[in-house]
Amino acid sequence: VKSPVARNLETFGKRSSSVLFNPGLGLVGRVWTSMRGELVSDVCEPSMFLRANLAMCKGISSSIAIPIVVLGRTSTVVIFYDTDSRFDNHSLRLAESIAASIGTVCGAKMNREGLRK
Repeated sequence: VKSPVARNLETFGKRSSSVLFNPGLGLVGRVWTSMRGELVSDVCEPSMFLRANLAMCKGISSSIAIPIVVLGRTSTVVIFYDTDSRFDNHSLRLAESIAASIGTVCGAKMNREGLRK
């Protein structure tokens, strides 16, 4: 049985999956362009988080976005959400470290398989 929080996050994810983010705009766009992680401690601010209204409706209060950089280019942006504003700079640095490792492994695999473009 899913908790109300889990159902809200699932709904948020489904509604967000069809959203396209332009480079430089909103959290995802900024992280994509800068290739640096970002912590948003208050997603209620539309200039910081384009889906602020939807996030507030679903109980999301903060987020961390990190780029997965492969061979010097952003491959994807991974976002973590929290309903209790527990994220801090330590959480961001930890997520960035994990993302850097993922990017390194993916880049090495692409080089081995000759997929580098």
